[in-house]
Amino acid sequence: MKVEPSHAGGANVAQPQSPIDTITRQRKDQQSATASSPDEKKVQPEEILNKIKELTGDGFFSVRFEMDDQTKQMVIRVVDNSSGKLIRQIPPEEVLKFKQSFDDFRGNIVNQSG
Repeated sequence: MKVEPSHAGGANVAQPQSPIDTITRQRKDQQSATASSPDEKKVQPEEILNKIKELTGDGFFSVRFEMDDQTKQMVIRVVDNSSGKLIRQIPPEEVLKFKQSFDDFRGNIVNQSG
């Protein structure tokens, strides 16, 4: 004997969702949450400048914005004013070297013979 669930009014009983359906629904929920409030996550340039001024206000540090010659990417360096020693660089030197190596490698894989 086979027993099947019955429901009133012909409404469909919710079927269990597959993991793919669950992930897809979660992604849509996240996208709608972030799409509804894009201004909340943006940082105003004035805020960034104020943070830099707070960091450099005591005269111990200086912040330098420079263009890397090889990668043509903006590099931010925090330097100790008294010793001239580099404290932090964004992006780090390793990332810049990797990007340059990747660009060189990418140029080698492109078939230029017609």
